[in-house]
Amino acid sequence: MNHCFIMMESMGMDENITSKKQKKAVVIIKGGFGNQVFQFAFANYLKSLNFKVSINIDFFNDPDPNSTPRNLVLPVKYFDLKVTTVFEKIYYKFLKKIISNNSNNYFKTFKGYEANIADTVNINIFDGYWKNLTYLEGQKNYITNSFKKNKILKESFENEIKPNSTAIHIRRGDFLKNGWNLDIKFYEESLNYLHENIENFSFDIFTDDPEWVKNQYLFKDVNKIFAQKTNTDIETIQTFAKLMNYENTVIGNSTFSFLSAFIKGSENETVITCDPWYTNSNHPTLAKPGWIKIRNI
Repeated sequence: MNHCFIMMESMGMDENITSKKQKKAVVIIKGGFGNQVFQFAFANYLKSLNFKVSINIDFFNDPDPNSTPRNLVLPVKYFDLKVTTVFEKIYYKFLKKIISNNSNNYFKTFKGYEANIADTVNINIFDGYWKNLTYLEGQKNYITNSFKKNKILKESFENEIKPNSTAIHIRRGDFLKNGWNLDIKFYEESLNYLHENIENFSFDIFTDDPEWVKNQYLFKDVNKIFAQKTNTDIETIQTFAKLMNYENTVIGNSTFSFLSAFIKGSENETVITCDPWYTNSNHPTLAKPGWIKIRNI
């Protein structure tokens, strides 16, 4: 450890010098589109606090064979952020190797869903999901403006939301593998609520498992089923753009559909989420005030 700080001092990086400098933040982008947007919003939140922010997208260039394959859906340039340089990554990797814990005032790694900004040091690596509405609420215009740099999403913002229209998002796929899929009772209670509270109720379903949906008697009255067959960027964007055009949404426990409702919500919207978000983890329940929570069993 002594050798580490001798090296830092020889590079002009002793504590007295670095404490006067702008703190650095590297935000690692990972996961699906919903998670990516949370992370970009968090990065801009840090930028608003005067951090010098850069983005690491190595997750998409060197995928984990044990996780669901993902693509970076929208380019970093849409979010007015810079990518961490090769030199910076080498240097941070070196620091991580020689500094074995976070009990120092120079280099620290943060994980999870929240970060205490008061605990930040000179160089900070944020390797988490940052699903706290505190980070998101103030970034709504930023996210909207970033999305509008994509032609398909821009057109969706220009479309009017059809009154009483309802979308139900049913996520299965990798959720089945991880035990995150919602029980059919959640959708039954959601439909009961919507039938009782929305005039001329009809609904469309967005899903990655259309065959399962077709085999459920509960969904016999569905108007249209939109099947997301791939994880390609274009299909992800097209699906998200369509979801933003509904007044009411059953988001379940998907950050993807959560963001569609959050970004282009209306005064008359009904949004249904689940609580807890997952039954087998401490994931925060994502819900704006006024949204309906149905128990996840």
